[in-house]
This record gives sequence, structure tokens and C-alpha cells, in this order.
Amino acid sequence: MKISVIIPAVNEGQNLPTTLKRIKEERPYEIIVVNGNSKDNTAEISKKYAHVLTIKEKSWRSTLMNAGAARATGDTLLFLHADTILPKKSLKKIPKKTQAAAFFIMFDYDHWFLKTAAWYANNIRLRRGIAFGDHGLLITKDLFDNVRGYPNISIFEDLELCKRIKKHTALFLLKEPVVTSSRRYLTTGLLKQFLINQLVKTFHFLHVNHLAVRNIYVQLKR
Repeated sequence: MKISVIIPAVNEGQNLPTTLKRIKEERPYEIIVVNGNSKDNTAEISKKYAHVLTIKEKSWRSTLMNAGAARATGDTLLFLHADTILPKKSLKKIPKKTQAAAFFIMFDYDHWFLKTAAWYANNIRLRRGIAFGDHGLLITKDLFDNVRGYPNISIFEDLELCKRIKKHTALFLLKEPVVTSSRRYLTTGLLKQFLINQLVKTFHFLHVNHLAVRNIYVQLKR
């Protein structure tokens, strides 16, 4: 299994060193950071650890990840957020014939509310075959191409890709968790961020235009 790790990144210079060092220790086939025209030192830091692909025009995360997949030469893709840390020896524990997989998650801040959110994500949502981006999503290149990659939308691209995957195979669950950042919750407020998440998910399931949903999400977080 030749795993290409793909990280979409926009102004993630502060988080990338820890993430990339941990990935490097896993010795994947390649690491690709897709830089969404960052204004900070994202590109400079990434070059120390990874191939860097810079998308200069304004792009959604789905666009960045699809660009990284097109650049990848491995037979398996692992999409990982810039603020998500892999557990040790995680790549070696993935069964060779796995078509699609996702990690359990835990947050980097010790709080009962976040522990509850992680429990729900791991034991309810993930078992239904839905992995949001902070879980880390692994998929073979063949299957990724077969389902036409991430849909070209501005929000919930990970949910929609998982719905496509479910038509072909079940997600293999990697129970040793990745550690994901709690910064959105801590910045916005634990309860407020949770309620915003539930609201925009409801709009998405009601098929509200993705740009409108994205705009609602941004406005509510202010």
C-alpha cells in the first residue's frame, strides 16, 4: 500500500510543523500539502517535509483536495487536516485490502463537552459511514476516481464523498484516534459551535444551496 497523504492548507503555518513531523515519522509514500494561496509561511514550512502544490486562485477545500489527489502518485490517498495529528504506527495498522477507512477522533482539549462530541462522532456518526474531515479519510485512488472525488462544493464536501463511498463499500474504522484541534470550539464557544454545526447540517440536508449554507456558517461564527 503506497499511501499519499494530502493536506489542504490555508494559513496553517502555526499548525503544520507538528502535523507534518508526525506524518513524516510514519514514512508514507509521499506527503502533499495543497497550499490555498496562504498569506503566512504555510508554503515555506511545508517544503521542509512535503511536496507543495500552490493553488493561487481562491479555492474551496474540496478544490484543494481534488488537486492534491490529481497530483498524488500513490495507490491510496489519506486526506488529513492541517491541525490533526496521526497516532503512532497508524499507517502500518491499516489492512492492505482496505478500500476506505477513517479514524476515531479525540480533541486536544480536555473537556466533558468535547469528549461527548467525540463519542458521538466515533460511535454514532462514523458507524453510519460518515467521516468528517477531522477524522482523516483514507481511500484507494481507484475508488476515489470511481466516485469522481470530492464534489465541487464549499461546505460538507466530506459528508457528500462519504455518501458516494457507501454505495461501494463500508468504511473500515481505525479505532486508535487521531488528535484533532478544538480551536473552533474554543474560539466560538463550545455550545455555540455545536449549535451552529447542527443548524448548517440541517440546512444542508434540506438541500439549501451550498454557498448559502457556507455564508450562514461564516456569519454565525462572527
